[in-house]
Amino acid sequence: MKETIFSVAISLFFLLCVGHFAMTIKPFSISLPYWHRSLGLLLLVAAFVIFNIGERSKGYEEGLKKGSDMTWEAIEKFTKENKAKQ
Repeated sequence: MKETIFSVAISLFFLLCVGHFAMTIKPFSISLPYWHRSLGLLLLVAAFVIFNIGERSKGYEEGLKKGSDMTWEAIEKFTKENKAKQ
């Protein structure tokens, strides 16, 4: 949990720096003149995360299918050997 909070804080700080965050006390105002840069980077990171999740699940599915095929081949080979011995 600490790692997640720390990562979010670092990411937020980085996005605020990229967007040229400025805050004044008197008069109180907050400005983010390059908000579009921060938004673009946030969307880019989100796209990479979604792509990575898809690739990971695709690899898992292919590995599961290959393992299943290898297991069935081994079972068939074992049963054929046992029938031949009897």
